Amino acid sequence: MSAPLPINWETWPLSDVGEWSGGGTPLSSNPEFWIGAIPWVSPKDMKVNNISSTQDQITLEAVRSSAAKLISPKAVLLVTRSGILAHSFPVATTSVEVTINQDLKAITPVEVVDHEYLAWVLRSLERQVLSTCSKHGTTVHSIEMPALKALPVPIPPPAEQLRIVAKIEELFSELDKGVESLTTAREQLKVYRQAVLKHAFEGKLTAEWREQNFDIRQRAEDRLSRIRGDRQWYFAKALRAWQAELEFWGLSGQIGPKPRKPSQLPDQPELHASELDAGSLIPSDWIWVRLGELFSNSPQNGLYKSATSYGTGTAIIRIDSFYDGAMAKGVELKRLELLPDEVKTFQLKNGDLLVNRVNSIEFLGKCLLVTGLSEATVFESNIMRCSFAETHIDLRYLTTYLASHDGRRRLCRNAKHAVNQASINQSDVAVTPVPLAHLEEQRQVIGVLDQLLSIIDRMSLELESQLARAATLRQSILKKAFSGQLVAQDPNDEPASILLERIKAEKKQHLEKARKTNKAKTQGPAA
Repeated sequence: MSAPLPINWETWPLSDVGEWSGGGTPLSSNPEFWIGAIPWVSPKDMKVNNISSTQDQITLEAVRSSAAKLISPKAVLLVTRSGILAHSFPVATTSVEVTINQDLKAITPVEVVDHEYLAWVLRSLERQVLSTCSKHGTTVHSIEMPALKALPVPIPPPAEQLRIVAKIEELFSELDKGVESLTTAREQLKVYRQAVLKHAFEGKLTAEWREQNFDIRQRAEDRLSRIRGDRQWYFAKALRAWQAELEFWGLSGQIGPKPRKPSQLPDQPELHASELDAGSLIPSDWIWVRLGELFSNSPQNGLYKSATSYGTGTAIIRIDSFYDGAMAKGVELKRLELLPDEVKTFQLKNGDLLVNRVNSIEFLGKCLLVTGLSEATVFESNIMRCSFAETHIDLRYLTTYLASHDGRRRLCRNAKHAVNQASINQSDVAVTPVPLAHLEEQRQVIGVLDQLLSIIDRMSLELESQLARAATLRQSILKKAFSGQLVAQDPNDEPASILLERIKAEKKQHLEKARKTNKAKTQGPAA
């Protein structure tokens, strides 16, 4: 139960704190309406606490020809219809005369309610408004006006309202400075993380190791020759396995589909200097190698199933299951019923590398190194599976590089763009250049990265924790402000109850005067 309000405070329904008005949109087909100087506020302008200018301005003629109305300064604006209401309830005050569109409401407060105070009250009620006043079952998020107007609003004496606003703004100003510093630190940490990854794959983090282990390093030319020789060995091994499977299939009466003959991995084109930018410097005993040179067999696109197929059965990894080289936190894999041959064809094994091949451009090319599988798991069609010979490559080294900014940039260099999405194919992935050190140095790179990235991750978690505490403190300040605990009460302040009675009396007189005026007009002049 909330604490009782101070004795000189009142609680009014929001409907009584001022005069409400709506808005409208002048004809967009008339360009003459949109070359004026009168601010026209729509939800896109409601990203600040105070409105003094807008993206669109209209003329006085546009106001006269539409449902838009002139709203005086010191009004409070609310968004009541917009997709933003799914998570936020924007509130702003006006410092100039404005008009609003039909997705907003304006409240011009009565004389004894300060407009800034009212705006802060409404911001403090954001969660309550979104949970109790939202319309359900509509295609566009909106606010149920009767429920909104019925919300109780705490009204202290006018002088105390001003003290509360001043204290909120003082405390929030300090909070904002702290949040700005934390946000800057968070962005700097992201930049630092990418710098660490960049240095790792330029050989800068293991320079000392190379000096101390000169004897085990291998010439770059020899390494590339061995890599290509291993590819031939893997193909010969796959060919022998196919021949044995084909023979067994024949002896078993040719039941089931005929085993498919493995394909010879295509030779990759030679890397040209033009493909490697100025930031591609690596140690002399490292090599740039195309990713396809490291494949143990051809890449494979995943299984297509409609969304209605999901239910129970075999687990499936989808494009939203992973990010930054690892499974997303808290992800629970979807399942679907599959035929045995489908499971056999698309079943993942530990050590497979998955690449997101179709997605919006910001997520295209994200990777996952498959590890820790404890049950049969397949992968969806928007994902490509790559398998590698581990003779010359540490899979964590490879995945970490491809998940870095530089790695994803190279992976997506040849992306094809369409509406709202982009794609890369198997050839695009195969020609991606990768900086390759000696296998032992690759492991050293990952060891150093594990230490540095662990520190960065801890710092990042601490920054997020402090930002969350700042948000909690902000809510605590507002809660205290509107329960009478943020500033001291002054016994000399005129109680809000007296102010309310005076306002009611003034309204009554105004209505009575209007009634008499209307009656006189109806009856006409005396004889």
